[in-house]
Amino acid sequence: MKKILKTRKSDAANYLRSEEAAQTYLEDIFSSKDPALIAHGLAVVVRAGFAGAVSR
Repeated sequence: MKKILKTRKSDAANYLRSEEAAQTYLEDIFSSKDPALIAHGLAVVVRAGFAGAVSR
């Protein structure tokens, strides 16, 4: 009998606890120069409640 592994959905927005963390996250995302990753990173930061970090 195979054992079924239970997993939970993970959201990076749950780990951004400060505006400084959001800014650092965005800096790393923008350094990739990947448009899809940048769009996703912006959505994560806004979902985390740091829209101000996006506007800067």
